[in-house]
Formats: sequence, C-alpha cells, structure tokens
Amino acid sequence: MKTYIAWLRGINVGGHKKIKMETLRGLLESMGLQKVKTYIQSGNVILQADEEERMLQKKIEDKILEEFGFDVTVMLRTQHELEEAISSVPFDLNKLKEGETIHVIFFPEEPAESAIEILKPYKNEDLDFVVRNRELYLLYRKSLRDIKFPVQKLKSPGTMRNWNTVNKMAALGKAIDE
Repeated sequence: MKTYIAWLRGINVGGHKKIKMETLRGLLESMGLQKVKTYIQSGNVILQADEEERMLQKKIEDKILEEFGFDVTVMLRTQHELEEAISSVPFDLNKLKEGETIHVIFFPEEPAESAIEILKPYKNEDLDFVVRNRELYLLYRKSLRDIKFPVQKLKSPGTMRNWNTVNKMAALGKAIDE
C-alpha cells in the first residue's frame, strides 16, 4: 500500500462546500482506504491505498460528488513526492524575515510554461514564486491578504496550503508509514 496525501480544493471555505472531517474520514474508509486521518478542517487527508494516483483521485472525487452533491478537485501526492516537494523548496527557510510566509499550491498536473509566463509580471518585492513540477511555491513578504496573486490564470485547479500545514501533513504521513 502507498501512503498518499490528499489535498481537497475549496472545501469548508467561506461556508461553501461544507464537509465535516469525521464524515469525510468515514466516507473514505467506506471506500476501502486505510489509515485515513484528517488534519484541520480545510481538506487535508492522509490515507493508504493500493490504487494508482489518477484512479484514486477520480474515485475520491466521484464519491464526494455522489455523497455531497458537489464537485471537489483532489490533488494527491505520495508520501515520497511530498517529502521531495518539501526538500525542493526554492527559498532559504533560514533567511525568512518577520512576517514572511511560504505557501505551496498543489496542482493535479504541471502548469504549462505559457501559463507560468503570464504570471511573471506579478513577481515583485512583496511576492516571489517558483514552479517546480506540480507545485508552485510562493514567498509572501507581506500579508497574504494584502497581495493578490491571480493563480486562476494558470487555468488549472490548484489548492494552496501554508508551509506549516505542508510540513505537518508530511509528518503525519511519515507516522502512518512506520
């Protein structure tokens, strides 16, 4: 069995697409997925499954649609892929200044180079970003609320998590792997 981290896009945000984590956990377990754990209310799930990523992604998305009546995009990473994403962070974590934060946007596919080009004008003294594989790493030098980053221009459904959540999910995934 592989350990996967599932990032569910857009649930429990602003009162939309509400799913209780206990209910989600039960739903995933009813699908035969193993060692299902959730972290906070924003759709962060660790689980084990035999299926390959694309098949598992579709299976989870279809089951959520069937059970809750709305579409949710699921981004999956294996434990190994998440650990690689963490070790590939393009910013020096030891040099972060007060108020600076790192976020990662997880995509189901690697964003097209043409889409990334469209975003380049948004790099400035308050925001830096780097795309590596299926992740877009963002360094906010000011509050995330004060900086508008038009991720929708990538034309790919992604979901953003802060650096603490990314690392917590890796630690939880590692714990169930042992």
